Amino acid sequence: MGLTNTSVGMGAVDSGLEIRKQAPTDKVVAIAGNPNVGKSTLFNNLTGMNQHTGNWPGKTVSNAQGWCKTGRHGYVLVDIPGTYSLMAHSAEEEVARNFICFGKSDAVVVVCDATCLERNLNLVLQTMEISDRVLVCVNLLDEAKRKHISIDLNALSDELGVPVAGTVARKKKSLDRMMDQLDDLVDRETALTPFKVQYDPLIEQAIRIAEPAIRAAVCGKSPVGGSGAAAEAGEAASGEVAAGEVAAQDEATRDRAASAEARNIEEASDETGNAAVGEVAEAAAISPCCDSPAALSPRWLALKLLDYDKSLMDELKAYLGFDILEDPAVAAGVEAARDYLKAGGLRPEQLKDKIVSGLVKAAEAVSRKAVHFQKEGYNDGDRRLDKVLTSKWAGYPIMLALLALVFWITITGANYPSALLSDLLFKVQDRLLDVFHYIGAPEWLTGMLVLGIYRVLAWVVSVMLPPMAIFFPMFTLLEDSGYLPRIAYNLDKPFKCCHACGKQALTMCMEFEYL
Repeated sequence: MGLTNTSVGMGAVDSGLEIRKQAPTDKVVAIAGNPNVGKSTLFNNLTGMNQHTGNWPGKTVSNAQGWCKTGRHGYVLVDIPGTYSLMAHSAEEEVARNFICFGKSDAVVVVCDATCLERNLNLVLQTMEISDRVLVCVNLLDEAKRKHISIDLNALSDELGVPVAGTVARKKKSLDRMMDQLDDLVDRETALTPFKVQYDPLIEQAIRIAEPAIRAAVCGKSPVGGSGAAAEAGEAASGEVAAGEVAAQDEATRDRAASAEARNIEEASDETGNAAVGEVAEAAAISPCCDSPAALSPRWLALKLLDYDKSLMDELKAYLGFDILEDPAVAAGVEAARDYLKAGGLRPEQLKDKIVSGLVKAAEAVSRKAVHFQKEGYNDGDRRLDKVLTSKWAGYPIMLALLALVFWITITGANYPSALLSDLLFKVQDRLLDVFHYIGAPEWLTGMLVLGIYRVLAWVVSVMLPPMAIFFPMFTLLEDSGYLPRIAYNLDKPFKCCHACGKQALTMCMEFEYL
């Protein structure tokens, strides 16, 4: 079988991942989080040797599954790739997004770093827009304590509307408490009411315009191979009765919603019109037609259809079994919402920035109520640096100057050890030639072993080793200082012009150094 763009590229489907349960009653839990938050440590300590590793279907991205058991349930834990966001810019981020959205897991555990909780909440908020079955694991509490940072876990849980567990992944006792909360979450029969991000008023109104048609299109529909397919494959009589009851309930619900919406639209003509429309949207958000664990949030779908992402739409089509944008009502609703945004002066290329801004502001507001610093102004220095290092006028000159300095030190500094290493290795070559001539080895053997294999190896080591020994420690210092993420941020928009992301700039820097 040949390798194609669809089998190894960004277009590959991730829904084919084989979940390895030890019992049919095992619960599937996704372990998500930013890179370097202790997610893998937590996963390893929970699963021990009960692990299976491999690649995601059609991807060169590795995946790990593990099994653990509590007093109430067995769990298959799926360690998905670390990602800062569900707005996918790379294969790893796409895999993480697709499994959270379409993996049909019983819960999602989002692991956060207690020392920089505000940044990690970005992923938490995006995950809660998709599912209410979320457990937030605030890890590295020992590091936070060392930095005089305290996290009010109860306040954080109250703000987010989902359970929050504090852990030190190396300590088993803290993980036991987290697993108790996970048991309670998967056993919960009533839905949670997670924190809802409030975006720009224009975006909120556009969501209200598009959401009703999306709700009507997806509510009651199951993913391919899900409960809908199973019902059709079951007994005809019971299937027809169940389908008739669901259709009758859906129709009655839509009729009641239409009547309520008509009454509220009449009331919306006065000064409180927008508030009335908002109440209708709130009522729709808790409508029982989408309470299936496999159902997608109509609000989240409306937002994603407005901010069109082809890779996500392809996954959504495979999950639902139909193209939602081919539904005339949905297409008309989304188009009307886009026209509303355009009339309000919000262009399509500005929409994603507005969405990200809403997430960042929400994360900051939640963090402010739950995170306390013993020293006032703990982050003031970092914020002042951010204003300079990521500004439009100073950010790029500083970045270019610093990278030029790194390259100059690497190239100039490597010349001297490279020359010394070359002299040493080629002196060894001369001695090897003397030995081969002394023992009377044939010329072809001498040429192959000494002038071929050894000489090539000597050239590679003398040329490549010194720059690597200088370049990588310097890049490590930049990463530890927090400057590399700022470079990625600065270059994210330019790299998007060629369908890449800012993080790839760091890889290009390494490649340029070798050239």
